[in-house]
Amino acid sequence: MSTQAALWRLDGKSTTLLVIVDRAIPRLFWCGRRIESDISLDTLVAHDDSALAFGGLDDVTPLSLFPQASSGYAGSPALNGHRDGQSFAHHFQTDTVKQHNNSLSITASDKQTELSIRLVLTLDPDSDVVRLQTQLTNTGKTRYTVDWLASATLPMPSPTLHGRWGLESQIHRRSIAPGRIDISNLHGRTSHEHAPSLICGTTGFGNNSGDVTFAHLAWSGNFSLRVERLSNGLISLQAGVLYLPGECQVKPGETLETPAVVFTRGQGMNQCTQRMHRYVRGNVLPKWTRQPRPIHANSWEALYFDHDQNALLPLIDAAAGLGAERFVLDDGWFRHRRSDNAGLGDWYVDETIYPQGLHPVVERVRKHGMQFGLWFEPEMVNPDSDLYRSHPDWALHVKHIDTPLARNQLALDISNKEVADYLFERITSLVHEYSIDYIKWDQNRDLVLAGDGERARASDQPIALYRLLKRI
Repeated sequence: MSTQAALWRLDGKSTTLLVIVDRAIPRLFWCGRRIESDISLDTLVAHDDSALAFGGLDDVTPLSLFPQASSGYAGSPALNGHRDGQSFAHHFQTDTVKQHNNSLSITASDKQTELSIRLVLTLDPDSDVVRLQTQLTNTGKTRYTVDWLASATLPMPSPTLHGRWGLESQIHRRSIAPGRIDISNLHGRTSHEHAPSLICGTTGFGNNSGDVTFAHLAWSGNFSLRVERLSNGLISLQAGVLYLPGECQVKPGETLETPAVVFTRGQGMNQCTQRMHRYVRGNVLPKWTRQPRPIHANSWEALYFDHDQNALLPLIDAAAGLGAERFVLDDGWFRHRRSDNAGLGDWYVDETIYPQGLHPVVERVRKHGMQFGLWFEPEMVNPDSDLYRSHPDWALHVKHIDTPLARNQLALDISNKEVADYLFERITSLVHEYSIDYIKWDQNRDLVLAGDGERARASDQPIALYRLLKRI
């Protein structure tokens, strides 16, 4: 495209985004309080007071939406990758910038490395939340290995949430000192320790005070959140999928689409939280989630694995008497499941406990006008199960290494089509037979040695999960 500078603007109820195109890649110049007046590019550039650092390059390199080392940026690039060790340095140049309503689409390409990118930046006018997603296309004739591809790179104005099982989401504040803070998650799921979110703000910010930016990576697997402060004081955030070695291979002609980053900037944490709630309700959750949640009773603490119809039916009656509107039959209803040592994966009703299937249980639940729910943990398998004995290769594993157990279970490779088809058939057949209203879906262990025997595939697992949930 022409090298002539240009200004692009997106407005929400309380937020304005200004994107300047004056370098190889556009930069997010402003994201914050809505600017009511017109503003010109000349005014912004005139007040851009970035200073040259002594001993640095001869030109100031501002933070772009896709920073690259070739421009002289000294921080973390948005892309790290190679073609068998070559094409490791990139120099993308903007091709087009297009605006449609409140969305900005930016395309750029690097003809030498035969790669192109597309950045889509959308401001939701109702919630003042911004969504940014990156696409990388391999236009070459050989595979391109991605080591790191940031979903977004954002300027930041720094507490983060950490935790453990039973004590999740504990606020931990830290100052942003020179260098990089890297909060990485390699549990294969978002984990009890780290949520893929960050809150950054001015010193001493609180619930209702301070300049605060909240950012969230919409992803359920391994990730990295990177807050970096350069020697010139510039602070940025990168968020993206954290790939295992050699895991992400982009074939010729293929496009890799990152999970989105959603972010907002407001006055205090409460304003940011309220905006995120509005955004999720309006753009993510289906309409039926607006309905009041039924009060539900669960069989777990009452029975654990000791399923017995003589004990279960009075429990249903008691739950209804207390005003429960849904009854959930938890772990222990399927074959071989008398403890947590066996049975996971064998999703057939245990006829030794339920000789008539679950029909008497469901009938008692329906008699009280309650919904019926059933427990599953579809991604998991016990080594002591018919499924594992028949298909040991269906578990995530690396050849010649024993995978450590957690809760006496392994994780299934649900990106394997045979595994996904089996789970879909088992779950939906039970849903149809018993007119199940609700599924309680557990995921109780981390992914360790997440491979197909030879190659890593941890990042395939969340995508396969999303696909299976949508299919069901």
